[in-house]
Amino acid sequence: THGTDWHCSGHDEDEEGDDHEEHEHVPYVDMQQKRWDLRGELSDPLPGFGLARLRIGHSDYQHDEVEGGEVGTRFNNDATNARLELTHLPLFGWRGVVGAQTLRRDFEALGEEAYVPPTLTRNHGLFLLEEYTAGDWRYELGLRHEWQDIEADGQRDTDHSGTSVSAGAVWTFAPEYSLGFSLSRSQRLPTAEELYANGPHAATRTVELGNVDLEEETSHNAEVTLRKFAGRTTFSFSLFRNQVDDYIYAADTGHDIGGDYREIEYRQDDAVLTGAEGEVRFQATDATALTLFGDHVRGKLRDRGGDLPRIPADRLGV
Repeated sequence: THGTDWHCSGHDEDEEGDDHEEHEHVPYVDMQQKRWDLRGELSDPLPGFGLARLRIGHSDYQHDEVEGGEVGTRFNNDATNARLELTHLPLFGWRGVVGAQTLRRDFEALGEEAYVPPTLTRNHGLFLLEEYTAGDWRYELGLRHEWQDIEADGQRDTDHSGTSVSAGAVWTFAPEYSLGFSLSRSQRLPTAEELYANGPHAATRTVELGNVDLEEETSHNAEVTLRKFAGRTTFSFSLFRNQVDDYIYAADTGHDIGGDYREIEYRQDDAVLTGAEGEVRFQATDATALTLFGDHVRGKLRDRGGDLPRIPADRLGV
């Protein structure tokens, strides 16, 4: 009901007309999306490769925020992404996939709440995933490098790149149980909203301030997972710790801007996130299973102290 005054009154001869006038001013979102997908596979595409898999998708998205019968803000998002994977034949016992991915995203917001200028994002990546099995152990390796450039109307263009690498092992120490370990070093590139936002965002009741000088996040992660994967009762429990350099987050500036809005500013600080997640599943009958699940995460600023804002609440479900 942003921007609308609501009034309550007793029943009188003008009630029907009053209701009609109020309904005309109820804000709503008029949203539509068209999506096209192409998927294909080819066996034995090249010497040394057993399978090629191609995925191409295009999405044409638009939504209008309508208030008082008028379009206040219009969001347009045209995105095309493609992914090619080549599965190679076993090489010294290793099985894996090498591939490439590309994304083109054309985004614009027009109107009174256009908090981000029109931007064109191009992102390209190369990746490699490998797996090796020896007895009760399975070893996994991953490598990815990506490049990104963003063009923004009236703003300085930005370009970033990042490299991520991971290694893990899974030990099947009993017929129905496994213990997994993983270490990774990953990088995340800033988004157009984090770089260029400058204005009110009604969906979150915030005035957002981007930072065009944001750099890549670099995270060092460790995780251990205990899993029971067979039988009527199965479960999975994980503990993780992520130590992130230059973590990007939305900090509350504390400025009083009125209108039930808060002002937030995208900043970077070193952070530590620790947490746990788990799930227990019981197959009650052939057709019915019951699941209990939950997770917890705690985020803190590493050097200056204090909690990270906007960290998800604890979750417990059945």
